[in-house]
Formats: sequence, C-alpha cells, structure tokens
Amino acid sequence: AGDFEITSGVILFILSLRYFLSGESQTSRSQAELTVFPLATPLLAGPGSISVTILITGRLGGFTPALTVILANAIVSYLVLVNQDYIMMKLGEALSATIARILNLVTAAYAVSLIHEGLVDWKLISGT
Repeated sequence: AGDFEITSGVILFILSLRYFLSGESQTSRSQAELTVFPLATPLLAGPGSISVTILITGRLGGFTPALTVILANAIVSYLVLVNQDYIMMKLGEALSATIARILNLVTAAYAVSLIHEGLVDWKLISGT
C-alpha cells in the first residue's frame, strides 16, 4: 500500500500545487482547449482519483464503504457541475478563486500526508 500512497500523494501534490500557484481555473482556459480536453474528466477520473479510490477501499475496510464514499462524491460532483452557473453567480469570481486556492492547499496537505504514510509503510521514516 505504501507505493500507492506515495504515488497518489505525489500526483495530488503536483496537481494541487500547480493550480494553487498559477491560480488557473476553468474560466482561464480557451473554449477550444476545453472542448478537446475537458478539465473535469482527468480530475474526477484520472490517476489521482483511481489511486485514492484504491487507498479508500483499503482504509475503510472493504468494497461497500468505499462504494458509498465514491457514490456520495459522484452525487455531489454532479450537483456542483450541473449548477455551476448558479453557484458562480452567487459566489462571484473573487470568492470562487479564494475557495479554490484554499481547497488546493487542503489537497496539498492531504497529499503530503499520503506521502508520509507511504514512507512509514516502507519503514523509511518513523510513524510519529
């Protein structure tokens, strides 16, 4: 499990750091780029998501709890994506960008935690 934790942590950290430092958002991409490469697809079903799903399955003790978490995430993601125009109208550009940066920071912290746990599993560092 240490290898998936480290890999997941590195991928999540790189993605979150990239978006945190650049302040890049979906609105900053061109329409042609979004048509060819939908931004939500790699974030919702990319290698980071797959690795985290594998880790959740191991940590929650099986398939059923992991499936419950995945379905809840899918429902929330669907609701947010369907209502994105309304949500953006209510939040505004500045607050939306601030929330995105905070969530990227939280994701980076979780990524570091995954890397730490992977190194502990490999017994390269202590678990304290």
